[in-house]
Amino acid sequence: MANAILVARPGYNALTDTNPDHFALYADQAVDYILIKESARGYASVPAGGSLNIAHGLGYVPFCLAFVEASAGVWRKVFSTAIDGSVWSFEVNDTNLVLKGANKLFWYHIFYDNIT
Repeated sequence: MANAILVARPGYNALTDTNPDHFALYADQAVDYILIKESARGYASVPAGGSLNIAHGLGYVPFCLAFVEASAGVWRKVFSTAIDGSVWSFEVNDTNLVLKGANKLFWYHIFYDNIT
């Protein structure tokens, strides 16, 4: 690896390790691994016709992904604005991720990336 930038996570040797999971940054002339740092993830049930606040405590608007179990075992990506007539959506602000839906189970990811 002639020209590379490697930053290993604690407990790993950047000079000898080859597993990308052991690095905070791994870039060379052939490959770049872009690592997204996740703050929180989980499942949450939203009551019928309601919404649910999930505090993230980051103090800024983070990048988030949300999915809803539309029917048993069938998951759909949720957008910040319902684009297909569905009743599921989410909002995110500097304190909360707000899931909106109709008596459904949501799966969410909150990342450290500031999108403001």
